[in-house]
Amino acid sequence: MMSAETTSPEAFDFQNPVAVYAQMRPDQRTAIGLEFSRLLNLSGDGTAPRFALDARGMLSAEQAATLHQYARERHPDIFAQVMRHPVTRSSLASLAQPAAVPTQASGRGWRFWRRR
Repeated sequence: MMSAETTSPEAFDFQNPVAVYAQMRPDQRTAIGLEFSRLLNLSGDGTAPRFALDARGMLSAEQAATLHQYARERHPDIFAQVMRHPVTRSSLASLAQPAAVPTQASGRGWRFWRRR
C-alpha cells in the first residue's frame, strides 16, 4: 500500500507509472489514459501514442503509463492538466486507502467492505 504522500499528483510523476497504474481499477486508469489521449489529440500532436481498447473497453497499465510518460516528456502542460483532473486525484487518493476486508458478524453472515 502506498502512503498519501506518494500518491499525490506531485509525487506521481517521479514514480514508476506502470506500477501505479497497475494498482488502479481498470476504469480509473482508462479514464486517465483517455484524458491524456483527448488532450494530446486536441493539441494537434500527430505522433502521440494511440491504443485500441481491450475487449472490455479498457486500457492496460502499460498503455496508460506510455501515455503518461509521453505527456510528461513532450507536453508538460497537458501532463499537469491531467494530474489536476478530479478523476486523477481521486484515483491516486484511493490507492492510499486500506483495502476492504471481509469480516463475519455473529449470526448475520459475512459483511463485506468494512474497513479495519
